[in-house]
Amino acid sequence: MRKARRGYSQSPPKASLAPDGHELDAVLAASIIVLRDGPFGLETLLLERPQTAVFAPGALVFPGGKVNPDDGALAAFHARGVSLTNWQQQLKTQTPVETRALLFAAVRETFEETGVLLACDHTGTPMAQERTQNGPLAQLRHITDATAAAQWTEVLAHERLLIDVDCLTLVSWWVTPHGYPRRFDTRFFAVRLPAGSTVIPASGEIVSTLWLAPQTALEQAQSGRRHIIYPTRKNLAQIAPYITTNTALAALKQTAPNIRRLCPQLIEVDGITKVMHPDGGEPEDE
Repeated sequence: MRKARRGYSQSPPKASLAPDGHELDAVLAASIIVLRDGPFGLETLLLERPQTAVFAPGALVFPGGKVNPDDGALAAFHARGVSLTNWQQQLKTQTPVETRALLFAAVRETFEETGVLLACDHTGTPMAQERTQNGPLAQLRHITDATAAAQWTEVLAHERLLIDVDCLTLVSWWVTPHGYPRRFDTRFFAVRLPAGSTVIPASGEIVSTLWLAPQTALEQAQSGRRHIIYPTRKNLAQIAPYITTNTALAALKQTAPNIRRLCPQLIEVDGITKVMHPDGGEPEDE
């Protein structure tokens, strides 16, 4: 057992409680780290959340969100060469439905929040991103009810497109610590920004979008200029050593089969709440 250091309070983690008093489970979620090669090297897309948000108000985050109940039911879900068995092994999911749900939710949420759609035709050729600006594809950004998967299936079939999960690379798996009013069980993926894509943030959900070098984002968080929560910082640190999108994705593909579920713990350090990595180390700001 790890020994407590001076000033640390390592009492059992505070429970996250639902309104009915029961333990709050972490909600399944998916997020995509969108990468591009900027003029000075690797950059990643970060979205600024509004100050009124319940979870991570004012923070910079990657695109993504929770898995909807019917996300695993997308009938047109496949792209050339995709093996759900391989994805299930990497994601460590229990069923093919849960596997499809995570992958589709990552693509769906990223499109809803940024307008960047990861789709291709039956040959694997990426879709021209201009097609997302108008017509049926544009309307998909605004479908957030329980019929989303069915409507996506219909539109994709009409447009002769497939969700492209071949382009995704698994990066990490983080769970919100106990003690937060909302908890998420999130798989993080990385992807190259599709050629010709224009990021158009969702009105009302995103305050601003930024392209930053991972190390620059970390430095701004350290200085207090930007608010970046713990799992986002850890993902940024994971990709910060790489100079280009190619080198980052190649390295991440090598580590993807070895990811594991990481659930940090909230602890008190001299009266201030900090986050402790499950493997130990120095506690950090939330």
